[in-house]
Amino acid sequence: METSVEQKIEETFKQMPKEQYPLAKAYALSEAQEFDNYNADWGNSEYDKIRAYKDLKQNYPEEVVKAVEKMVNDNTYTQSKDENKVYVANIVGILNNIEKKQDQNINQENSNSQTTIEKPKQEEITEPKNIENINNQYNAIVKEMTDIKHFIDYEFHPEINRFELQEEIEQKIEDLSKESNVSVEEISKKLETDVEENFKISTLSDKTKNFELINNQQQTIEFNPKQELSEKQFTQLNFLKNQVKYLGMGESEKLHEDLENAILSPDKNVDVKVEYNNPDRLMKGNTISFDLHIGKGEQGGVFLNSYTANLTMKNGEERSQSFKVQKENNITAKEAINLLEGRAIKIEHDKVDKETGELSRTESFIKLKLKDEKTEYGNYKYEWYNKGYGVDVDDIMKKSNLVFADDTQRERTKKHLEKGNITEVSFVHDKKEIKGFAVLNPQYKQLNLYDSAMNRLNTNKPLQKPELENNQKNEIVKEQHISRGH
Repeated sequence: METSVEQKIEETFKQMPKEQYPLAKAYALSEAQEFDNYNADWGNSEYDKIRAYKDLKQNYPEEVVKAVEKMVNDNTYTQSKDENKVYVANIVGILNNIEKKQDQNINQENSNSQTTIEKPKQEEITEPKNIENINNQYNAIVKEMTDIKHFIDYEFHPEINRFELQEEIEQKIEDLSKESNVSVEEISKKLETDVEENFKISTLSDKTKNFELINNQQQTIEFNPKQELSEKQFTQLNFLKNQVKYLGMGESEKLHEDLENAILSPDKNVDVKVEYNNPDRLMKGNTISFDLHIGKGEQGGVFLNSYTANLTMKNGEERSQSFKVQKENNITAKEAINLLEGRAIKIEHDKVDKETGELSRTESFIKLKLKDEKTEYGNYKYEWYNKGYGVDVDDIMKKSNLVFADDTQRERTKKHLEKGNITEVSFVHDKKEIKGFAVLNPQYKQLNLYDSAMNRLNTNKPLQKPELENNQKNEIVKEQHISRGH
């Protein structure tokens, strides 16, 4: 059997001294929070995990801290997915898994002396099963799955399926299925409901539900009489949930129910409406919703092909744009908002060499042409500012007289500007340091600066629209579509 990336990395981290595990976990979570902040509006940023790591590493020698950080960095990614690495926050689950296996080995050694009782075959069972024992097994599985969900769902990262971290849980579900005469699909369906409930209330011991077993010549679990998902559909649903979550559109009960109904629908193409309940991530007075476009293949596959962002401006103007959804480098909900509100974002995309035909990856800034007519697909056209156009964000920040407390704040500000966020900054204006906001303007290679009340300042602002040089005009490449949208 081929070894997974997680298993390879697990073997690597087994070489780390166990007393360094807390440091590695804290560092991984701080890096994940840094990426989370990059994908959120500055007003919603939190830094508790970053601060916690800074405090914790004071208890370790400097050489240990550097070694731990290097091991985590060498085996993880954040923004750009690497098939040979795992998302940085996943290190916590890997280390927890190592510790769990070590504890299980100890327990196994202690239990080797105990007599193993062979289970009778299902068709030979005539006596009622031990309902209390079945309930205990089920409750234990619920607790393990909720603990895993607590770790994963508090971190923002792409394409992580929480069930990848619970191979042992899947075996326990199979064992429970055999003992209770209930199918794996039914147990999995009920687990999904109970784990979600326990995750919300965060009180496992008081709220964990029991199986309702009925001994009427045949034992079964009481489920809602609605249409059930097959095991394949159940997996598809969880994948869709994660896709939508990592696009930044939330994970409400209604959204999950709508996704389930889309999978159960006989239609080959289904649209799911997503109400966006994060007003702090939009300019005041603006609202937005999203339409998920879900398609089904001939072989039973379910795919989130694209989504449409629908922005209503404060003045009543309506704007919409569709974006493709791929395995990576997708435009998130926040980036879609920034584009529709008129700001530019930095993207990674494919580039074809016109002479050789070779395909390579590159970075560009894009902005919607909101005043031009839309394409035949109903989308705005894009303005492109490629590498050759010369947008140097570090140089732009320097020329705009931004003031930073340290390099970490400088890098964080740079990421927010590249993402198109209205970014809180400090800068020197009229020989005084003031706090205000900045928006990156790649066309003029400058920052638009505002005071704390969002009044535009003249700093670094051209008095009139400058004419572009011919060579600059040539760098604004006209494209009909991009790899993260069309």
